[in-house]
Amino acid sequence: MTGKKYGIVVGHDGSELSTRALDWAIEEARLRHTKLTICHFWSYPYLGYAPMVTMDFSEPAADLVRLAAVRARTTAPDLEVQSVVEPGSASRGLIDLGRDADLVVVGTHGRTGMARVLLGSVAEQVVRHAPCSILAVRPDADVKPFVHALCPIDFSDSSRHAMELAGEL
Repeated sequence: MTGKKYGIVVGHDGSELSTRALDWAIEEARLRHTKLTICHFWSYPYLGYAPMVTMDFSEPAADLVRLAAVRARTTAPDLEVQSVVEPGSASRGLIDLGRDADLVVVGTHGRTGMARVLLGSVAEQVVRHAPCSILAVRPDADVKPFVHALCPIDFSDSSRHAMELAGEL
């Protein structure tokens, strides 16, 4: 790993799936002796009926509490952790941070068909558009060292980088 500004980036929304991705990210950060950046992106619902809504949108308090709980579980002397909490789309935010990261880790449900069409996928958008390596973690994935890596190549610079990373894994 090159030790870019964000090191390993992981998106976390408080779900069990994102906690599974966080577990993978923690292990990778420890193995590679690089910093871990935990990200949480938030947005408010469309306020088409704004005159009828009387909510205080000055601070995403619940999100900050969730992030504090995650940060507490990642305190260890061999782990450098930083947090990013910003408004906006999770996929867009992870893609943007990926410009200065070695690896982005995301959880994925692995949905197919209509479920994927209707629900969309942050992981799919990140995999398609992030400018760095991506580790997509499925809900049934155990946190353990890799034994095998499949690395398709086309002899481009990106392929060479992917081969080097696969070799490290």
